[in-house]
Amino acid sequence: MDVFFAFNVALFLLMCVFAYYARWTKYAGNGHIAIAEFMFYAVVIILAITALWVWLRRYAFPAWLLVVIELGILLHFAGGLVHFGGARLYDHIYFGIRYDKYVHFANAFFAALTVQEIFRIKNLPINAFTRFAIYFVALGLGSAIEICEYVVTLTIPQNGVGGYDDNLRDLIANACGGTLFLALRGRIPGFRRQHPVQATECQP
Repeated sequence: MDVFFAFNVALFLLMCVFAYYARWTKYAGNGHIAIAEFMFYAVVIILAITALWVWLRRYAFPAWLLVVIELGILLHFAGGLVHFGGARLYDHIYFGIRYDKYVHFANAFFAALTVQEIFRIKNLPINAFTRFAIYFVALGLGSAIEICEYVVTLTIPQNGVGGYDDNLRDLIANACGGTLFLALRGRIPGFRRQHPVQATECQP
């Protein structure tokens, strides 16, 4: 877990220095507002990664789950870094749905799988009731992101955050990702557990 988090911090900082900042200012403009919004998100991401590292480094997660989490991270960063057709990937629409809604959908599903794994490590039962609890935890994590975006709307004028409609669409996408978790009963087809369901806490 130390290696996993260190890799993602390094990846994020390298992208900020060599790509993310330049792409952000190109999209949002080079003024103080765009820079302030960029810095806000950068600080929030670094703080979130640090908090998760402090909390989760004690646990031994299966490799397949770390790959899934990394996929969710890369889907998010690709939305801002990949540009074609005169727009960011986040602004492209597929089958009538903006790309960022797919990211919300996928990351809500991945978050639910991660919380389920924490339940397993804590030796908590995984049944219909706890899966619903996990579903709502995943929705709560998605809501925390929307609260951060709301803070941007209150503190940074003329920001690039979408309005009320975009906020609700994000929450609906999160709910759909959580619903997929419930429908699959917390499983990913093709992946089987390689260790028994028991506490596997590691010493820091």
